[in-house]
Amino acid sequence: MTNKDLIVDFVALHGKKGARYTDIIKFIYEHNNPGMTYDRSNRGYYSSAFSRWTYDGKDRRYLLKGDTCLVKLGELYFAKKNGKILHTPQKQEVVWED
Repeated sequence: MTNKDLIVDFVALHGKKGARYTDIIKFIYEHNNPGMTYDRSNRGYYSSAFSRWTYDGKDRRYLLKGDTCLVKLGELYFAKKNGKILHTPQKQEVVWED
């Protein structure tokens, strides 16, 4: 099982509540570093998997690509497997900006 699969499964366990970015980073940091505890200084760990902004200019958002990936809705992430979002939030608000 790849780290991407582990992360998608972790987010799927959150169901309709979704998972926060910090929860995902804490999970994968502690998984990859047994015996170590996540703290604020580790908040950038794995960030390139969420953002296309990298030092080398390559798009590395592999957690947000493909049929099995994460989908961001509002401020939370949800699991998508085989092209289908497993859980959608109970309530989605539409915010209009002027």
